[in-house]
Amino acid sequence: MPKFVFRPERVLKLREAQLKMEKAKIEALRRREENLREAVHLKEQQLREAILQTTRQTLLPAADLNALELYRLRSDRERAELHAAIAQIARDIERQKVAVRGAQTSVRLLENLRDRRKVDWLTGQNRELEELVSEFTSAKWVRQSNRDRQIEE
Repeated sequence: MPKFVFRPERVLKLREAQLKMEKAKIEALRRREENLREAVHLKEQQLREAILQTTRQTLLPAADLNALELYRLRSDRERAELHAAIAQIARDIERQKVAVRGAQTSVRLLENLRDRRKVDWLTGQNRELEELVSEFTSAKWVRQSNRDRQIEE
């Protein structure tokens, strides 16, 4: 009996590889997003430390207050840039999720096609086996009938 062969198997493997790649892209984007969130947290922590160090001084020269204000403004700008980058990555993640869903659909369709074809193949194999069994049984019955007739004669 012939072995089951799904001709588009290579296409299915390609689609599965694409799906894996799309999922890996999402993971890379999520790691990048997490790194940016950590950078925002670090910037906030550094600003708090700078404020604490400056305000702990008993005498505050105007230059220190001015430097602290400039540092705060730069820190705010950098955090705003980081938040914008995080928002962009969030949009990229959503686009990538759409790509993953598309790849999953493609893989699922090919898997369903393969499964249906395998069921059809198995049905054909079972039918062929039933025909062989039927022919074997008929041949056996004919031989037995011929033997019985020969014995009677």
